[in-house]
Amino acid sequence: MKKILVLIFVFGLSVPALGFAYYTPENFALDGIHSPPSSFSLDGLGGFYGLTVDGKAFTQNPVINSFSVRLHKFTINEAYFYISDKGAFKAESDLKALSIYYALV
Repeated sequence: MKKILVLIFVFGLSVPALGFAYYTPENFALDGIHSPPSSFSLDGLGGFYGLTVDGKAFTQNPVINSFSVRLHKFTINEAYFYISDKGAFKAESDLKALSIYYALV
């Protein structure tokens, strides 16, 4: 049992060295290593939430709008970006995200 706890502790310390321990809007795009999801669940409102392999919580929620645009906001720690059928992009707000969506070809 002690060996398992030591391995978990050592591995836990090495994981942040592989990437940023806490994501912000500034460092998310800079970090080329992102952990895959270990689990995720539907939230019943069209989005989902889950945890990455290294324990970071994330959500992906639909951006409600009256234009019938299917747009989701993905959030992990303080970092976030928008996902649509036209790709992924950053925006300062949901309204700006809709504007960017219409500007994309």
